[in-house]
Amino acid sequence: MVYILNYRTMHHRAFDLIAWNSRCEADWRRAFSAFKTGVPCFLLNLSLLAWVQFKDYKAAAASVTVISLVAVFIWLWYVNVKWATQVR
Repeated sequence: MVYILNYRTMHHRAFDLIAWNSRCEADWRRAFSAFKTGVPCFLLNLSLLAWVQFKDYKAAAASVTVISLVAVFIWLWYVNVKWATQVR
């Protein structure tokens, strides 16, 4: 109990950067790339599904496709604006 009460957290910034770069950076980049490409893939699959589901209603399928494509471009723009400084 005394140890817990007297425990002080000291942040060693240099060690944190070295540890992050050696242990976590590659995993973070891989996860970010998967997330960045996963959302557009989902939206493109949604537009393909709309063509299968609404095969008799071309206007409905086209509108879902247009909305999905607009959402993909907005998503890619947002990711680029928000995270461009973090990803080299």
